Amino acid sequence: MLEIIKERKVRVEKSYWINFDCKDDRSCGFVFPANSDETPALDKMCEEAQMNYFACEASTNKFDRWFEEREHTIVEPAVGKCVCGCEVELDADYSWHGAIRCEKCGQWYNWFGQKLVDPKYWEDDDDYYNEDLTDGFMGITAGSINY
Repeated sequence: MLEIIKERKVRVEKSYWINFDCKDDRSCGFVFPANSDETPALDKMCEEAQMNYFACEASTNKFDRWFEEREHTIVEPAVGKCVCGCEVELDADYSWHGAIRCEKCGQWYNWFGQKLVDPKYWEDDDDYYNEDLTDGFMGITAGSINY
């Protein structure tokens, strides 16, 4: 088992946006970063984006302006110390079938930090993957629906 040296953390961040929807076609428009007080975050925009923002503000007859607040959940994965001393990030985004490999020694771990045997020795459940799911599966058969 890995020694957990940094616990997993979940935090919520907010971002703010000023939207301009085209009055003629709601599927078109512009979105610009904003501050929480509904002012444009000009420091987060390049020069071209700033020019577009001011053009939208000046074209109130073409665009509907609205403010949006978004919440983003950020997960900082746990970090453990491998048996070789290397730090291993227990991150699902960088795993292979739920397994994380130490880059230094090659030891495999699951998301909880438990040691795993090398995946090349794992046995596939061929019956699960090759099973004909059309026969008797929730009343559905190939080509027809049975109620």
